[in-house]
Amino acid sequence: MNLFARIIATSLLVLLLTVAMSSAATMSDYSATPPVIADSSEPNVLILLSNDWTGFTQGYVNEPSYNNGKEYWGYFDSRYYYAYSSGGGGYFSPVGLAPSHYHPGGDFWSGNFLNWVTMSNADFLRKALTGGRRNVDSITSSRLERGAILSRPWDSKYTGADLNRLVPTGTYDDPTYQFHNSGITMEVQNSSGNAVSSQSTFTVVVEACVDDPGNNLVPDSTQCTYYPQTGNYKPQ
Repeated sequence: MNLFARIIATSLLVLLLTVAMSSAATMSDYSATPPVIADSSEPNVLILLSNDWTGFTQGYVNEPSYNNGKEYWGYFDSRYYYAYSSGGGGYFSPVGLAPSHYHPGGDFWSGNFLNWVTMSNADFLRKALTGGRRNVDSITSSRLERGAILSRPWDSKYTGADLNRLVPTGTYDDPTYQFHNSGITMEVQNSSGNAVSSQSTFTVVVEACVDDPGNNLVPDSTQCTYYPQTGNYKPQ
């Protein structure tokens, strides 16, 4: 190769290197998403759940006898004891702390016992995903409603000596009684399967996330979220 050809080749090489260096790619030239897709919404996950009868069955079917030494999970707060009100369609509301899951005596129910008696498998799923099915969902109040048991009702029975500290004393603490669950109600029945009185059917709706420190009712932060805009707690 003569001198002139070498000069031309060298010049072209320098020119190509200069262009390549001036157009080197940087991280700003790349995107995590294709440039033809508009990034206008947050990613979502769709969960398809079965809604057949298998979910609306007894939640604690594998525990035929209540164990007061265990904490039962559900819509009721196992730390509290509850009173029942027939107003507003009927619902349970927390009254105070239940040491060892026992109420102090009187017309009260143990929250831990009610979870064992009334919860269905559908309620476990709903509570885990959304905090529970709402019966009332206002700024100041949240009430959770048990799933409707239509095709597989169940009876729960407990004969322990401490039954009178778990259900209303002197009213439903007969060890021959059973607690029948169907629809969204629980009915206290005698051994023949009949209601023990005209007042023995209870709607399984519970007031949740009650904030009343004066009565030792403090929402559980693992189950209730505080909203500073309203100053209230809501199920999560």
